[in-house]
Amino acid sequence: ASLSAMCREGLPTLLLILPGAAGRAPTLRRLRSVARLCVALPASAVERCAWAAEVIGEENWVQWPDADEQVEVALAAVQRWLHAAPGRAIDGVMSYDEFGIELSAALGARLGLPTTPLAMLHEIRDKQRFRERCRSNGV
Repeated sequence: ASLSAMCREGLPTLLLILPGAAGRAPTLRRLRSVARLCVALPASAVERCAWAAEVIGEENWVQWPDADEQVEVALAAVQRWLHAAPGRAIDGVMSYDEFGIELSAALGARLGLPTTPLAMLHEIRDKQRFRERCRSNGV
């Protein structure tokens, strides 16, 4: 099957920000059972995350140089990956790594994809605001 057919048939394509250290391999493999994966990370994370390239394949690896404007540079790298092969698409963005959740939320919002909203992340990371929200919702 062509790459474009593979990208859209059957499973959604999930952009995973920062796959983490090799101990996350079982999580990555489980995700592969429910989604086609594309891994995205800055150059500074390559050494820590290199194991993931073998699991997902080099063609689904998106990397960008470290930069102060990380969201913009990451977005440009993801867009280059999307346009490198006809039919490529991303259906959602996520990160299971604490260091990638804000970038994941920002990229998802910029790409118009399902992701955890950045404002929600800030709220749940602030323990006081999180407790207040839980109380106001009867939790």
